[in-house]
Amino acid sequence: MDMTSEQLRFLREQRGMTREDLANYLGDCSASTVNKWERGIHAVPTWVADKMFAKMPLTFTVQELAEMYDLCREEGFTMSELIQESVQQLIAARRESKTPHATKNTHPGSNIIDLPQTKAAEEPRKYGTGPDKTGTED
Repeated sequence: MDMTSEQLRFLREQRGMTREDLANYLGDCSASTVNKWERGIHAVPTWVADKMFAKMPLTFTVQELAEMYDLCREEGFTMSELIQESVQQLIAARRESKTPHATKNTHPGSNIIDLPQTKAAEEPRKYGTGPDKTGTED
């Protein structure tokens, strides 16, 4: 799994670790090496990404854990499956919200689909896509 320098720094800071702490946690490297990875001087090795993503600290209240347990029992999920499914749904919703969508026309009896407008469609003469592609008036 690839990891960017920004991701490494974010995960280190989220865990409240210094570069020295991270180097000790990872083993087989120094704080100077961690600094070079975080600054993008050297690519973050795959083994570092694997180790950083292997143990993601999660914190839940006792009430949240009890509700998660009940949900798992009712739905037949393991805790890992429940968390994974929830995160995947959040990611999918986030991706969907960033993508332009076709919308159904709301006029009664209409089956026409309204597609998102592009800049060229909004300003045809400026982008050379209108009836007069030269940009001059008739």
